[in-house]
Amino acid sequence: MRDDNEEQPFHPIYEYALITDSREGLILTNVNTLADGEPRNNFLRRALTWNPDGILNGARHLTIGGHYAYITAKIGVVIVNLDQPLQPRVESVVPLNDGRASALQFRYLFVTDAQGCR
Repeated sequence: MRDDNEEQPFHPIYEYALITDSREGLILTNVNTLADGEPRNNFLRRALTWNPDGILNGARHLTIGGHYAYITAKIGVVIVNLDQPLQPRVESVVPLNDGRASALQFRYLFVTDAQGCR
């Protein structure tokens, strides 16, 4: 906790932009270079490319809730724990038939696939 205003530090997930790629899986890019006020160094670099055993092959959509990423891929919805962003781990996989996209509202994740909304 910060002493001067009792503000808690940001979670490390907020240092990254999360990107999905159908071949490479999950890509994290550090965005802190955009916040330092120096426009001459605004070059984004990958901090992580992650797709263990091809589980994220066919990734097409990502929704974030807290430090969890819900990634729609060929296999279904892959739930990834990003509490330590540079050391992600698969929490669970929910099989779907051609998953398309997802949206999170409160504690519910709505996912569309070939049959409609789940």
